[in-house]
Amino acid sequence: MDIDPLSVLFNFQLGAAYSWCGQHDEAIAQLQKTIELNPLFAPAYQTLAFAYLRKGMFQEATELAEKGFALSGGDHRSKALLAGVGALSGKQDEARAVLRELKQQSGPPNFLHAYRFAGIHALLGEMDDAFEWLERAWQGRSGDRLPSVRSGI
Repeated sequence: MDIDPLSVLFNFQLGAAYSWCGQHDEAIAQLQKTIELNPLFAPAYQTLAFAYLRKGMFQEATELAEKGFALSGGDHRSKALLAGVGALSGKQDEARAVLRELKQQSGPPNFLHAYRFAGIHALLGEMDDAFEWLERAWQGRSGDRLPSVRSGI
């Protein structure tokens, strides 16, 4: 940050690090600064949605997840975030609808998103389904990476 305080990437990574460390207020401030620097940077909205979600601020998290989804072009990762936010904010039916749609778009043999499906099922309290999808992820060598600037959230 000392080298380039106006770098969107540096600001985003710092905000994401705060979020991963559970420093949600710091993450929110840093990610809002990132969005000020580049209002079209989808990963900042998505990571900010996680920070709000962890603070129990479901309406804000939903709005940011939707904005990140729109800016991302509607990719699977962003759609999975919407389902996760829905599951945690009491909108289980909406989360299940998004999950069904994602599964239809990600059938065998491509289980790239099986790990995400397992997470959504777990958030919905559907542990048998969660373990089933974890097994599929393992069989298909699917995994997840930490969010990066190139791959989004």
